[in-house]
Amino acid sequence: MKSMIAARSILQEVRLDFPYNYYLQHIQMLDQSGSLWIPLGDLAEIICDGPRNVKPSESGIPYIKLNNLKPGDIFHSSTNFIDDSGIQDKFRLQKNDVLISKTGETVRSALVPDSLIGAVFAPDIYRIKIDREEVSASWVNFFFRTRYASEIILKLMYGTTIKRLSIRDLKSIRIPIPSPEMAREIEDIELKAQKESEAARSIFSSTIKSLYAEIDRRCKDLVSSKHDSDKYMAVNNKWLNERWDFPYLRSKQLMTALSNVKLFRPLKKLAKIAVSSRRHLTPDDEVCFVQISDIDPQYFTFSNVHRSCVKDLPYRIRVPLQAYQVLVLASGTNLGTNLHPVAVVEPELDGCLASNAFFALEFKDTPIYYGLVMRHPLVLEQIRGMVSGTGVSSVNKKQLQNLLLPVLGEVWRNDFNDRAKVAWEKRRLAINVRQKAINMIDNFITETI
Repeated sequence: MKSMIAARSILQEVRLDFPYNYYLQHIQMLDQSGSLWIPLGDLAEIICDGPRNVKPSESGIPYIKLNNLKPGDIFHSSTNFIDDSGIQDKFRLQKNDVLISKTGETVRSALVPDSLIGAVFAPDIYRIKIDREEVSASWVNFFFRTRYASEIILKLMYGTTIKRLSIRDLKSIRIPIPSPEMAREIEDIELKAQKESEAARSIFSSTIKSLYAEIDRRCKDLVSSKHDSDKYMAVNNKWLNERWDFPYLRSKQLMTALSNVKLFRPLKKLAKIAVSSRRHLTPDDEVCFVQISDIDPQYFTFSNVHRSCVKDLPYRIRVPLQAYQVLVLASGTNLGTNLHPVAVVEPELDGCLASNAFFALEFKDTPIYYGLVMRHPLVLEQIRGMVSGTGVSSVNKKQLQNLLLPVLGEVWRNDFNDRAKVAWEKRRLAINVRQKAINMIDNFITETI
């Protein structure tokens, strides 16, 4: 993109910020260049303001929230189902729709997979319905993930208190029109990426199900008694002197029962907790870092990485990461639920930083296995008891060290660990394939402008 200086004469009455008017100048340049760039509003129907007052329902339709939307992918929790009565058809997703986030520091976009056709999206997500033959949904999705599109959208959101992309600005974004050959190549890349993604999702999902089933089988009596205790539990009078809240007492009873099962061992005997520090860095060092919102719950990994100078980092970003550490959120929301943030550090993130809201656990072997069991129901039940009755949901270091984890035999652990790695490899292959398409479009834009 050629550098330009925004003239004061073109400053609009509505927007006085220079980045936005820089964007207006850029639009004028595209219109005068003779290149084929068409506003998104002329290529697609953009639908916003999805249903707000929805009713949860176990047998309803999927409901896509903003935190389900990841760069290039959509994670749908099995708990996000709503009653579909009264939902307008325009809010139901169709094949080849593109979803894009309305708010946030970075814009996230993803192509709707076949498994989510008919789902409904939340109000803070735009639905882009392509209705012209010049571009495909895959092209538009990849375009919004290019470096060029990110810079344009940042200029459009500049000067707003809450980073928000308005529907008017979204419609005004120019989309480059590719040649038929390039469009077909992008489509082929997306089909290959979808195939690898589906394989990765299937392998990882079956790995988790079989792992949890094996743990439940080995402590069948304990699991059944746990469900019975949800209805009734005899409370020891001595416990009432310490805490009065029922979840804490139920968790304490569970931990007492687990300590008598050979399968379970305390975390302090399995891993050590890494120390958080930025002393080895200078203020001008450029580092990569990850945030809680970057976790991809379906793969126990991070879906996005940020870069910044150390002097510009938030204070809490101070935990140095090493490959195959297990990060467990110790303060915040969703602690002890099936959405409790847990992630295993991939080798590509070695040397990055994370928030000290995480505990970084270093296991001696099979770290992915231990990352998966951190979200087993019997482990989450213990964590729920630890955070119960506190003003701010948090788990301290001592509590975490006393957490009891199911430890299968070495052969079993290696098997589940290796199966998860295979899924990771297929996921990484899909990411690399899609990145190839993004780079192709970025290069195409550079040549066109």
